[in-house]
Amino acid sequence: MLIDVTPENAVVIRQENDHDRYRIDEGEIHDRPLTAAEIDAAVSDYVNSVRTRAQKN
Repeated sequence: MLIDVTPENAVVIRQENDHDRYRIDEGEIHDRPLTAAEIDAAVSDYVNSVRTRAQKN
């Protein structure tokens, strides 16, 4: 996961691959910078989704 925040915008990229195949390949561009709380929430949501998928396997 990559979160790049500048004074003008924010970019969030989520990628997860399994060998040569991407399981998740998503990106978001926001026209404003994300707050620290929004960044924490995005990271937490991503980690929880990975944990959930790992438990199912």
